[in-house]
Order: sequence, then C-alpha cells, then structure tokens
Amino acid sequence: MASSSSRFFSPGLFLLFWISFVHFAGIYLFKSGFLLTRLALTNVTSCTDASCTLPATHKKAVVLIIDSLRFDFIAPAPFIPLSNSSEHSVYHHSILTLPSLITNAQPRNSFIFNSYPDPPTTTLQRIKGLTTGSLPTFVDLGSNFGGSEIEEDSVVGQVGMKGGQVAFMGDDTWMTVFPHAFHTNMTWPYDSFNVEDLHTVDNGVITHLFPLLESDDTPDLIIGHFLGVDHVGHRVGPFHSSMHSKLRQMNATLSRVVDILSDDTLLVVLGDHGMDRAGDHGGDGELETSAGVWIYSKGVPLFDDHIGEIPSPLVPHAIFPNAHAPYRHIQQIDLVPTLSLLLGMPIPFNNLGTVIPELFWRQADGGSDPIVPHSWTWSKAPKETATETLLSRALQLNALQIHSYLDTYHTSSSGAELDDAWEALETSWFHASNPNSRAHSSESPKLDHNTKLWDFTRLALSSCRSMWAQFNPFSMILGLVLFSTSLVVTHALYTGILCVSSPSTADTHSPSHTANWEDWLTFRLWQAVRGLAAGATLGFLASFSPEIQGKGVDSLDCIIFMAPFTSCIMVFIHSTPKNRSIVATLSKISNTLVVLPFILHILSFFSNSFTFWEDRVVTFLLSSSIVPHILTGFRAPTARLRRRILGFAGLTALCVRLMAESTVCREEQHPYCHVTFYSSASSTSENEYTSAVVPPSASSSSAPLFTLFTAPVVALVLPWILRFFLRQSKSDQGLASLWFTWVVTPSLLCGTGYWLIEYVETAGLVEESEWGFILRSCRTLLAWAAIGWPITVGGGLWWNYPLCISVRAQEASQVLPKRQITILGFANAYGAPYLVFWTVPFSIVWASTQPTGQVVLGLSAVALLSYMELLDGVRDVKVVEDAFVSNKLSELLQSREDTLGDTNQLHDESPKLDLSEIFPLVLLGLHSFFRTGHQSTISSIQWKSAFLLSSTVTYPWSPATAILNSFGPLWVTTVGAGLAGLWLQAPRLSPLSPRRDEKSRKTDTPKASSTVSGGDRIQLSTLLCCLYLSMYFLAILLTTSLSAAILRRHLMVWKVFAPRWMLGVVGVLVGDASVLTIYLATSRVKKVVDTTLTKITPGGGNQ
Repeated sequence: MASSSSRFFSPGLFLLFWISFVHFAGIYLFKSGFLLTRLALTNVTSCTDASCTLPATHKKAVVLIIDSLRFDFIAPAPFIPLSNSSEHSVYHHSILTLPSLITNAQPRNSFIFNSYPDPPTTTLQRIKGLTTGSLPTFVDLGSNFGGSEIEEDSVVGQVGMKGGQVAFMGDDTWMTVFPHAFHTNMTWPYDSFNVEDLHTVDNGVITHLFPLLESDDTPDLIIGHFLGVDHVGHRVGPFHSSMHSKLRQMNATLSRVVDILSDDTLLVVLGDHGMDRAGDHGGDGELETSAGVWIYSKGVPLFDDHIGEIPSPLVPHAIFPNAHAPYRHIQQIDLVPTLSLLLGMPIPFNNLGTVIPELFWRQADGGSDPIVPHSWTWSKAPKETATETLLSRALQLNALQIHSYLDTYHTSSSGAELDDAWEALETSWFHASNPNSRAHSSESPKLDHNTKLWDFTRLALSSCRSMWAQFNPFSMILGLVLFSTSLVVTHALYTGILCVSSPSTADTHSPSHTANWEDWLTFRLWQAVRGLAAGATLGFLASFSPEIQGKGVDSLDCIIFMAPFTSCIMVFIHSTPKNRSIVATLSKISNTLVVLPFILHILSFFSNSFTFWEDRVVTFLLSSSIVPHILTGFRAPTARLRRRILGFAGLTALCVRLMAESTVCREEQHPYCHVTFYSSASSTSENEYTSAVVPPSASSSSAPLFTLFTAPVVALVLPWILRFFLRQSKSDQGLASLWFTWVVTPSLLCGTGYWLIEYVETAGLVEESEWGFILRSCRTLLAWAAIGWPITVGGGLWWNYPLCISVRAQEASQVLPKRQITILGFANAYGAPYLVFWTVPFSIVWASTQPTGQVVLGLSAVALLSYMELLDGVRDVKVVEDAFVSNKLSELLQSREDTLGDTNQLHDESPKLDLSEIFPLVLLGLHSFFRTGHQSTISSIQWKSAFLLSSTVTYPWSPATAILNSFGPLWVTTVGAGLAGLWLQAPRLSPLSPRRDEKSRKTDTPKASSTVSGGDRIQLSTLLCCLYLSMYFLAILLTTSLSAAILRRHLMVWKVFAPRWMLGVVGVLVGDASVLTIYLATSRVKKVVDTTLTKITPGGGNQ
C-alpha cells in the first residue's frame, strides 16, 4: 500500500479543490439568475423643432454635490425646536443655514427638498441616477469600486449634444462614468477613497470653482463634487467637531457662490445620499436615503403663488426621523427631468423621474411655447391657452418621454419583465392621454389632468422599482441543484472515507491501515475527472436545444452546470457505502441532540425576523451547542476529568458571553439594541430612542474609551495565555519557547498601537496641522510591522522549524540498561505547531481590526483553545466508556502505563470527529464576525480599515485590508477549527518489521524498534474536519439561496434576504479558503513531525 508521502499528489487536497470548483460553479449560476442587471437602452431623446422640451428659463447651471449631505443638515428651521432634544446636535444642525435663510427670504426663487436616493446608496449608483434618471440594480453595488462608462442618455450628454461645455471638479468617480464628456481644460478630478483626507478634495473644488464662475466664458454646466462631509462621516461620524467645521466651510462656500452667481444661472446643491448615525452609507436605512436638495434661481422666479395652489397629490410630504413636522419630499431622480426642461434640453430617454411641480408652477406663454405634436400620440390634446400653467406642459413632455421609454423597453429582449405591470401602465396612460375625462366632478379638467399625468409617471416608477433586479428562475434552479448535489456528495464522501478507514473494513493489524482511504478516494476522484469531461460535452450539446435556448442561458452556462453536476453524480454512484443506505445514515444523524443547533440555524434564514437578529441567534446556538459536552462531563468517570470538562466548558461559555457585549445594530433591531462596538460622542440621552424610525446605529466610528485601555492589555496577555495552554501538555518547547515573546507579542502591540494613534488623531487630542503627518507616518509604519513581521520572520521560522518539542537523551548506564530518550511536548506534537502557525493569520487580522474588535478576537482565541481542551476531555470520557462496554478496560489501563505501546488494538485508527465537535467552531467564527462590528448589511463595512497600510487608496493593499477587516474574523476562526483534528493527538509508534531490523544490523546502524505511524491518521482527521466545515458553510448558502429564490418578490428581499445570501456566498468562499489552508498547514506539520520523530527515536524511547 502506497503511503501518502510517496504520492505525487494528495487525494485529500485534490478533493478539496474539486469541492471548491463545484461551489464556484453553483455560485456563478445562481448569481446569474438572481442578480441580473437592468437593460440599458442607448436611445437618445432628440428633436429638431424643440417639441420635446420647453424654452429655457436659465442658460447655465451650477450643480454642487456635497457628498453625504443628509436632509437635516440643511432642513428649514425649526427642524428641531428644542436645543436639548435627544436628536439635536450642535455638530451638524443649524450650521449650514444659507439654504433655509434664502428660502425664507425668497420663497419664489429658493426651494429645499428632502430627496429619496434609490439604494444602494453608493456614490457611483447615485451619479448614474442623477444624470440619467434611471434606477440602479442591486448588483451595481460592486461597480462602485470599478464602474463602467455610462452609455445611456444623460443630462451631461444632452449638454454636449447642444454644443455646450461641461466643467468638472471633485470626486474622480465621475471620470469613470463620463471619461470623455468634460472639457479637457476644465476637468480636475481628485481621489475619492482617501477618507482620512478631509480637505484636499474640497479645497481643490473651491480653488477651481470660483475662477470659472467669475470668468466671462462660464461653462454651460459646472459640476462640483465635495467629499469632506462624507469623509468626516466615515472617519469620525456626524457627532464630531470636524463635522461642524466642515459644514461651516460648506456654508461659507455657498455664500460666496450665491454672491457671484449670475441671474441666468441655476444653482442646484444636493447630497448624493445621506449617512447613518455612524457616518456610513450604502444601504437603504431611512437616514441613508434622506438627502438634502436646494434649488436656487437668483434672477428668475420659478413659482407663482397668484394662480392658486398646486394639487396636493403632486406635492407629497414626509416626516424626517424625529422631526416635528413633515417636509416636502421628492425622488432624487426628479432632478433629471426638472433640470433638463429648465435648461431647455430634452429629458434623457431612460428617465423615470417626474418634474418638480414648484419649479413649473407659473403661467405658460402660449405664443412662444411649442405645442406638443400629434406624433407624440396625443390624440385628443386640447388647444393650449394663455391660462395654461407651465407645469401642464412639463408633465405632458415628462409623461410622453416615460411612455416612450417603457414602450421601447417592452419591445426589447427584456420586455417580458414588464408583462405583469403592462396592463395597469396602459390603463393609466390612457387616462393620462385623455384630458377630457375627470376623476372627480369637483375638480377642473386641467388640474385633474395634471394629477393623472403625475399618477402615470409615479406608477411607471413604482412598476420599474418592483422589477429593478430581474430574475432568471431557470439559472437559479441550476445553481440550487449544484448546491444540493455538492452537499449530498460531500456527505457521501465523508461517510465513505470514514467506513473505509474504520477497523471493520480495514486491516487493523497494519500500522498504516488508514492509508486505505487514500486509494479509495483516488479512484473516486478519477471518476470525478471523467464526469467533468463527459458533463462538459453533454452541456455543450444541450445548449443547442431550443428548450434550453429559451431559458436565458448560453453554452457556457450549460457547460458550467453539466460538468460539475455529472462529476458529482459519478462520485456519488461510487461513494455510497455498501450495506448502508443514505436514509439510515441520515436517520442516525437526526437522532443526535447535537444536530439541532445546525438545523435551527439553517432554517432561520427563511424568516426575516430571525435574519434581523442572527447575531443574537448565533450567540444562543453557540452556547446551546456546548450543552451536550457538559452532559458528558457530568458522567465523567473521574473527578479530575469531570472538573476539566466542566471548567473549560465554563470558560468557553464565559468568553462567548463576553464577546456578545460588543454589538453593532441593524436598523431593524431598534429599539432593543444599542451599539457598544463604537463610542457615542454625544450625550447619553441620544441613545434613548423614542421613535421607531431612528436606526440605533452608532453616533461615532471611534472605539469606546474602555477598549482603548483594554486592547493593549489583551495584546500583552494573550500570547502568555496561548503559551499557557501549550504548557499543559509540555508543548511550549522548541519554537514555541520563542515564538509568543518575539513574534506574536510585537505584532499584536503594533496592531493595537496603530489604532490608538488613529484615535488620537480623530479625537482631536493633538493639532492635526502640526502632528498629522508624523502620526500618520508612525501608524503606517506600525501597521506594516504588525502584518509584515509575522509573515516574513514568523513564516520563515515556522516553515523551517515548526516543532514545539524538546528532546532529552540519557545514555545507558548501570542504572539504565538502555539509552533513554524523553520527548517533552510529544502528546501535542501536531497540535502545538499548528497553533503556532495559526497565530500568523490571527496577528494579521488583529492588525486590521479596530480596538473593540481586537478585544473580541482575544476572547475568541481563548474560547477556541478552551474548547479544544474541552473536546479532549470529552474524547477521554468516550474512550473509557467504549473500553468499558467492550470489556477492554484492563487493556486501556495497561496502555496508560506504556504510553508508547501499540494501542491500535484498542482504538480505532480513524478519529472520532463528529458534528457535535465542528458545529460550535463554525458558530464561533460567525459569532466573531458579528461581534467585531459587522452585520449582513452594506453600511456595516468599516471603510477606514482600507487605509491601514497607506494614507491613500493603494491597490492591492486597500481592498485587501478592508476584506481582512470584514471577513478576517470568520476566516481566522475557521482556520483555527483545524485544531479539532490535531489538538493533543500524539504520534503513535509502531514496531518495525523484522525486515527493517535485519537491514539495520547489516548496515551496523543502531537497531530501531519503533517508527512513527500517526501521519495518515492525522491527515485523515484533518480531511474529515475540512469536509465538515465545508458542509456547514454550504448548507448555510443553500438555505439562504432557497430563501432568496422563494422570497424574491418579498418586500424585504433586497433589504434582508439578498444581503444575507451575499454573506452566505462569502462564507462559502472563506470556508473553502480556510479548509485549503488547514490541509496545507497540517501536511507541513505532519511531514516535519513524522520525519523528525522517526529520526530521534532509534532503539525506543519514553515520553
């Protein structure tokens, strides 16, 4: 039988790569059906006779975007009537007051609105909406870091078609979507992702804005995009003095703009989105989707209050969270048709916004305004009169443009998406295009007509919103089939490997009988390869079938599905254990108490309420999963063993509970959740929420003061605690004796030092102008040291000298007839080196985590090792119980006397890994994810971690550290789960064959009576652990995919189920990366341990 060491490839490693491939294929197919992008029509609205627009009221426009300008930052007074209100802030309320002052003084020229930006509330998507009037799709979120050029009709494009010039300065995201639209000599982009820089972009915009405004040749459209308010929010939150300073700067800037603004120039000031109480955005929380808009016409009054009131349905109001009165509410994309018509341009073809009525509420000049032509399908349009309001004409053009867009979309390849809503849209369009009908006899025909036009445009918007992410159910089903098949096949492989490696099916008299599983697995893997080839061929042929071609999938999709699916079927056919049905296997599993937390966890994703509270659910299930081990501890045969199990179980539960004290809340968890991960920079009363619409997120992105003192202590104490666990098995020898002092401790201290200096900067404890550069340089150096030191120095040491043992030889004497070797750390020869390796990724993740998260990571490390000690105690109890049942207790006692004796006759060579041992480890990883400041929401991403290694966005370091911060806790805990198959697993020594003894005599070498035989057992244990981890993560992805597919038309799909599905995808990817890391690291440990111990144990030895 060939051993694993003599193979050219590792069957276990190949298996893990094959499983990962099947996962990738399933994710690709489900994603293709679940997150389809909206069809972007390239049609352009144009007309040569000005029949598709209105006469311009302004020749030019200045659009100033203050990124993250939330509505309450500019809300008209009195927004918060009481200065001591729980929601009043001296840092961002009543500071940017110019809009409200001018609006109060000139109500016919100045207008303030609370606008709704469609989620996702990321800058790129909002730029697309603000220029095209279209809706984003959920999958567009990922494009925020690498958006593509806008090919749709847009306001910017219309200005260019008109022969005008467009100037731009500010956020360089605009250059991504409009790379050729701006005038070459009037374009000044600035880096948009450096959230630590609060002033460079804003100062740059100010530097270039005013010369253009004062120039005699002012461009037709000036776009300025300020980033300071957004960066302050991301860095320190809105409840900070920096926000006060930044809003004052914006107020002064706008005052100067108004002073020099010409009478024929329209000023539009807006926020592309809002920000939550922590200063972040990206989701659909009420604060994130409340953006301020101020429109000012200096020379031309836009509103005439002498012709009556605007019909109330056309001017909806909404109450901002905790405001005492409703405010005028618009859709942010309403700016597109409004701005277009005010500038005398056609409305962009794909627009779904509606003109803002206040800006057109005045009488039209019947002699000069063009009449809407019959070619626009107005079959019964009345003759325009001098008393007609300009709003009527604007709404007509607006409705015609939207109907033209919908009609074109409905006849396109994606037109079937509108089928469900088409009848209602056509009915509404019929009433809107028939102005002679009246909805109410008391209303005038013209006002009723305006309302019907408004209703049609809003129905079109709501209909398109309901299908803003289109689905391909067939592709989703293919992905679900692959997920399900992969899960079943992985379990079949696990069961088959376990059966082959058990004594009942293997030669137990062979010291290496566990190697049989590798030959068994190799045969199945060859079947998998054959299945891949056959499936790819079948998939390619099937793609030509008319039935398949009508399902919205192409040849590549068919191949991607059939290749792994056929491969899985081939493996499953040859892996089903003989004389053991799948039903019986599943029945055996279902009868165990330990599987209950797993079942409850995966079923919870079908409920939006349980998904909201998953962080609490995971805490409960993690604590509950330890209960079976506690019950085992109560029946332990000795008091010492009982104390050990119950003591470590208590320590694990304590760490889990302390970790749960760190919270970051979802909007839906209000009012039962309060943020503790971040500090509150405002008064205590601000955390006492009284309105159900205020999200209980943090008011600051800084760490609480308590953790600033605790994190350095944990960084100093944790290495000592880790070594203490090794000391219990005397495995703190060799590399471990130096590792924790000279590798781990410096790395953790540097990682903590970085965040302490960052706090000093953001808290304003020092003058930034004097110390900013020095402090930034110091913490960048610390960050590089925290990550580089364990990777370079630590990684090199571990790879060459991973052993944590100490060998002491005592030569033969009169007292000792034979040479005796004592090996300290022998009992944990595999687990100790792996723990040392695990501290490398742990140190890296530590550096990318904020101080509160570092404390949580320290607790998770203690919980992980105490759980390993708990598992070892439980295994000892089971060994004693099995020996008692099989009447082999005397053999067990004899083996205790000779610890290097051959105990294979008593114990199964395959490890006793089961679900009850792995489930808590996955739950601990998820617990670490939630308690380090993360949720399955976009707004919980901690963007400041992207600037760990540099002060500006630098690829690949910035995305790498952001990913480490977000998913590192889950990854490092899952990698630590590899200890389940290694911890306190001593190498087993087996007698050499007589042939080997004879060879020794012939070569005059010392006679060796034993050799190490535990390598295959350890490799098998590791593989089974990896399969368990893979199955758990895949089960989560399967159920989150099912819930997203079944509830894809649910109101909460994009708020709850889609983000959780995305986290499920990330979980599988992290799980696959983790199991590969576990297997490769274990292979290295096994090779070095087995080789070294075989060399140093000639002639026998004792521990």
